[in-house]
Amino acid sequence: MIQNENFITKEDASFHKRVREITVKNCSFAGIVNFDRVRNRIQCNSTLEKDFMYLLEYDRSVKNYLEQPFSIKYKDSKGKLCEYFPDFIVEYSDGKPTKLVEVKYSHILKNQEKELTEKIIAAEKFCNSNNFEFCIITESFIREEKEVELLNYKFLERYRSFFENINKDETAYPIFNTDVALLRNKMKTLKSCTVESLIKNITDDRDKQAELIFLNWFMVANRFFNADLSKKLTLNSIICLD
Repeated sequence: MIQNENFITKEDASFHKRVREITVKNCSFAGIVNFDRVRNRIQCNSTLEKDFMYLLEYDRSVKNYLEQPFSIKYKDSKGKLCEYFPDFIVEYSDGKPTKLVEVKYSHILKNQEKELTEKIIAAEKFCNSNNFEFCIITESFIREEKEVELLNYKFLERYRSFFENINKDETAYPIFNTDVALLRNKMKTLKSCTVESLIKNITDDRDKQAELIFLNWFMVANRFFNADLSKKLTLNSIICLD
């Protein structure tokens, strides 16, 4: 019988600081990802976890998330006191219960079934005690079911923080970007159109069109324009105002 001991409470899940640092010693694919919507410098154990974070970053229902949020202490089948560190805790803004998420490749779940089963039972007991949900997410969801969205999110990420990365103190950076306003004002008139149609309605100059296409993806990435991200983004994608 596996017993849980010294559970943290729901209030301890504050989303402020991870309890374990991920290093190369823990995993050869360890790394840091800089996302701006939720917070900066998020650590990951694998490229699969990094891909999962793209899904979290662009999910409008996600209010907050944190990697390695806390440890769950439990006794294994031999009575040994163990610790389990969930990969993520995810809080939602649409009424869905908070989730503890374990991100694992399918082959690891199979090869480490006995060890992981005890951790999973401990996590499920913790979630039942705190009105959380526990789920395991594999590459079949992240990279197959969500393949198109994932590719779109990775495409948009290069545009999303473009202006924040400019050193405004050392450049002639304008406080107000007139081309962004130009795109938005034209969209107010058109209501809904393709990216290509929006740009061509503004100018015939090829160089200017290239600049406006860049800014259009900035607008989509930051949700000033809406697009169907379940379909591959192209110049023929339909966009509209948020």
